[in-house]
Amino acid sequence: PNFSKTVACSSTGKSFDITYIRNDRMMEPGTTPSPGNPNCGPANDQYCYPWSNNFSSYSGKQVLIMNTGYHWGEDWEGYIANFQNFVGKIDEMAVANIARASDIIMFRTSIPGHKECDLHDNPYAHYGEYCPRIVNGAFWHWWGELPPYNDYAIRIINEWNLLNTVKSGPNIELLDPWMMSVLRPDGHLSGSDAGPNCSIDPQGKPAFVLFYLYHMHVCV
Repeated sequence: PNFSKTVACSSTGKSFDITYIRNDRMMEPGTTPSPGNPNCGPANDQYCYPWSNNFSSYSGKQVLIMNTGYHWGEDWEGYIANFQNFVGKIDEMAVANIARASDIIMFRTSIPGHKECDLHDNPYAHYGEYCPRIVNGAFWHWWGELPPYNDYAIRIINEWNLLNTVKSGPNIELLDPWMMSVLRPDGHLSGSDAGPNCSIDPQGKPAFVLFYLYHMHVCV
């Protein structure tokens, strides 16, 4: 489920690396999973591949995009503790390696799917058209838990970014695709994401946009 690739720019002679590591809970339990052998979560049914060593030891400047939320279900206390640990880890890595202080760190908010998205060919006209669908299915795939999780992450990020005199790590930017996603039941990909449940959020799309922009910056 993980990959790493160097993107070469023939027009400029420059290149950049892109890496994806699956980590459902932004944590490292001390064991390494493999396909079919998860290693984290309340039922040990989720995947947390180690990521921090690769990130902390990289010599160049990096853009880090992280997300968690859906995989916590009703474990609100666990989510809070884990998010605070993540922010602390960002600071610890900047203390250990000054290069990390200039990195760009982004947290992507969690977004729900759309029940019966296969029946839709057009966007919702407005947010009010979407709201009853998430309320009526508040416990459908835990989508109803996502707004408070996002709100907590946003609050902690805002507080962290104000600690300029005491923190060593960089600010954490917010990548929030909520409003651009919830109105698009027609925007799900084909295949496993196009069934009647549509439970998989289009989580890669904001990252693809950023990849395109970075590619334009380096290669053009």
